[in-house]
Amino acid sequence: MSTEQSLAERLLDQALIIGEQQGWEAVHLHQLADACGVTLLDVQRSYRQKDELVDAWLNRADRALLTETGPSSSSAVERLEQALLRWLSVLAVHKRLTRQMLAYKLEPGHLHLQVRLITRVSRTVQWWREVSRREQTGLAQTFDEIALSSIFLASVSHFLFDDSAEFRRTRHLLQLKLMAHQAVCEAGTQLQSALKR
Repeated sequence: MSTEQSLAERLLDQALIIGEQQGWEAVHLHQLADACGVTLLDVQRSYRQKDELVDAWLNRADRALLTETGPSSSSAVERLEQALLRWLSVLAVHKRLTRQMLAYKLEPGHLHLQVRLITRVSRTVQWWREVSRREQTGLAQTFDEIALSSIFLASVSHFLFDDSAEFRRTRHLLQLKLMAHQAVCEAGTQLQSALKR
């Protein structure tokens, strides 16, 4: 890890500490500089604005999503489930703070942040599809992306307010939605085969 990457990680960790103590709205870049013993110019090299800290936090979850731990022989549904659970597990450590970060992005005056959030969701879903080895093309891929985006958003929204042990209710919701999606995909494949005859 380069010195710059190391500083970016330290700044993010410090933002998480301050955010847990005072709330996300109270996190200021000058506080991070002071706490890490660096200048604002050093902070600016890693984070041009406070919102980029949120992106870095979600990037950390993305890295966990991409860290495959199960056998490659597991089903697509199992790979999807395990990958998203890894992603959520990272956020679970600072769930309340993550909720505040996302609420900040969704405030009415933050349209520019909302556009970036849509792009971020799309990027994470693309990686989620890749780690599960999805191989659809054309219209089937488009429908798969739409369905998985919906499942992703529903699961994350549920997770943010899930107070069950190890977010058990979110896990159950995710399993149900993924099984239903798989059933629809299989029916679509059968229909497509029948139409080709």
